[in-house]
Amino acid sequence: WSSDVCSSDLKGPWTKYSGNPILRWDKEAAKSVGLVGTGHGAPFVCADGGYKYIFHAHASETSVGPRTSYITDFNISDEGVISITGKTIEPVIIK
Repeated sequence: WSSDVCSSDLKGPWTKYSGNPILRWDKEAAKSVGLVGTGHGAPFVCADGGYKYIFHAHASETSVGPRTSYITDFNISDEGVISITGKTIEPVIIK
């Protein structure tokens, strides 16, 4: 996932964010649990007011599916920079 551009005004001018993409295999949220093929997702607000991000990743380095969803921390700095950090929550399948 990437936060492509930033601006202090909705109408621009825009500056491309140098840290793109913010969610990828070699950054903390994916690397800590060995994820590859991290894909799009969605931020959401928790009951405590904090932000989390749910996203999917490939099954392995050699197989896309079945993809699984993961949840991690989603932060917005005072400067408006988005980061995805922290311990990634892995799903637990209950049968």
